Amino acid sequence: MPDQRKRTHHYRFDNGFQDHKQALSRQERHPVQSGGMTALSSFAFVRHIDGLRYHFERDGERHGRPAYRRTDGNVWCVWSPADGWHCEIADALITAHPLNSSADEPEPPATVWRSFKGDRSYLYDLQPLGPAA
Repeated sequence: MPDQRKRTHHYRFDNGFQDHKQALSRQERHPVQSGGMTALSSFAFVRHIDGLRYHFERDGERHGRPAYRRTDGNVWCVWSPADGWHCEIADALITAHPLNSSADEPEPPATVWRSFKGDRSYLYDLQPLGPAA
């Protein structure tokens, strides 16, 4: 039986230590349906500094893994063999990636992600959404 305890991760950034508690256990993120696993259907990135939320919904597959598109624009959260899970915009420009996670997970990890575009960089929590979200 997998360990169902919540984990606390510590990340070191320029502004000191920041705690992050994983929102959902692995079992909650991967509901069992008809004897198999179902892929995450939607999630939100929640920005640490102000709580701004960006919603993503599943939209096809890339490289045999689910692909997710931001609901208000042309930003994708996808997996590739070379880069693992990441967010990208036009011309496959990578704009975000998860911190401290395996690059080979079956879906985007519910952990802290760092975005970067130009001289800006933000931290986000990836939070899976329920069926009605």
